[in-house]
Amino acid sequence: MTKFTPHPILSSRFSDALVFANQVHVGQIYPGSDIPYISHLLAAASFVLQAGGAEDEAIAALLLDCYQDMGIDLDLINERFGWAVKGIIKQLTKYQSLPLSERLSRFAESIFYISDSAVRVSIAHELQHLRLYSEYPDLFNSQLRSFYTTLILNYERRRISPSQVMEMRLLLKNLP
Repeated sequence: MTKFTPHPILSSRFSDALVFANQVHVGQIYPGSDIPYISHLLAAASFVLQAGGAEDEAIAALLLDCYQDMGIDLDLINERFGWAVKGIIKQLTKYQSLPLSERLSRFAESIFYISDSAVRVSIAHELQHLRLYSEYPDLFNSQLRSFYTTLILNYERRRISPSQVMEMRLLLKNLP
């Protein structure tokens, strides 16, 4: 039997964010595959909600790469989707201007200092990345193995979304 709540968890803001993210990423595919990039964002938003995340967190999961990869202005995200969404994205992209190896290292360490909401969104995105690496192992390398090993340990210490972090550990174990 289908159940409904009298207080919907997701509002039109979520729908607007989904349309916005799809427009920003239209035609983009996941690197090394023919998978539409929006599927990554949909999965991340779904993981956030499955972990008990709030609407702002699910919206941040949809919009993170709009800023990080596509250069959409954070002030526009703030204007359209609110300061909480902007704040989550800002925490997760603090080191994006650094060279890759330093960025990965700093990001993994930052897990101890960012909000629970930002950690939940991060776990969702990185779980989806690991799932895709499992499908496309040629994209995975020793630098990523080192990053994910440290990141998963730090996620475990934060104790947020433990079943998703456990899945990440299993995926990492099975990667070459």
